Amino acid sequence: MGFGCYRVADGNLEHEAALRAYLDLGGNLIDTSANCGDGLSEILVGKVVQDYRRENVIVVTKAGYIQGQNMEVSRRRAFPEVVHYGEGIWHCIHPEFLETQIELSRERVQFDIIDVFLLHNPEYFLNHQSQHKTVDASDHAEFYRRIREAFCFLEEEVRKGQLQWHGIGGAADM
Repeated sequence: MGFGCYRVADGNLEHEAALRAYLDLGGNLIDTSANCGDGLSEILVGKVVQDYRRENVIVVTKAGYIQGQNMEVSRRRAFPEVVHYGEGIWHCIHPEFLETQIELSRERVQFDIIDVFLLHNPEYFLNHQSQHKTVDASDHAEFYRRIREAFCFLEEEVRKGQLQWHGIGGAADM
């Protein structure tokens, strides 16, 4: 059982108390992401976890969504392969974007190494394609090419000591 941080944010004393209670009761898995609370969830996790034995807690974070602060970053720097999914919600798993997300997440949680880093809902690419046309084999090939490139990049981040593990989180049936 893990502690999900979807609507958890730094500065909310109830959220902090709930996370501390979970850890005090022996919980050891925290699930957050760059877009949870526009980064404030990761900040709270980092502040709280520093008061516990680090080796007893696994923190999972995710990246892919471009909203809030990430939207501002993306407007200043044009990342490749951005999916303009809807008004105010873009998505990207390109290595250039993931590199910025890993660094921002490491800063927010105050960890040298991220325990688990997941591609957050990469199926947004296929969902976006399906809004404009019938998804075909070439769309699936492109989808898996993007995931392959992201994973190759994430494997290099593991080798460099930035991450321990990586994978996909939140993916629906594809």
